[in-house]
This record gives sequence, C-alpha cells and structure tokens, in this order.
Amino acid sequence: MNRLTTEPMWKKRSTITKGETIRLIIEVVSTNWQDDYGHKLADYERLGIFEYWILDYLGLAV
Repeated sequence: MNRLTTEPMWKKRSTITKGETIRLIIEVVSTNWQDDYGHKLADYERLGIFEYWILDYLGLAV
C-alpha cells in the first residue's frame, strides 16, 4: 500500500504529517549541520519516525 496517498499535504507540498508514512529518513548533513543534528531530530521524533540516519560524509559535526 502506498501510504503517501493518506497524507493530506503530500501532493501540494511534499510534506508528511504522520510518522507511520515514512519508516526511515536518511539525511545527508550539509553546512547547516546544526539543524540536522538538533532541530530535525526533534521534529522527526515528534512525528513518530521510527528510524533516522545522519550521514556526515565530511565530518562537519564534532
């Protein structure tokens, strides 16, 4: 089943509102790594995203 069809904002904004829609998020850290490590993790947790990976290929964060 395509769970994106149950997301009310997906077609207009590519935005999810339900954590069960996405099971895994993989984020590639960019120069704004503070957002990736801090804010986004809290946002995804609040949505109930089960798993969140951060790829920091340049070793930008300490």
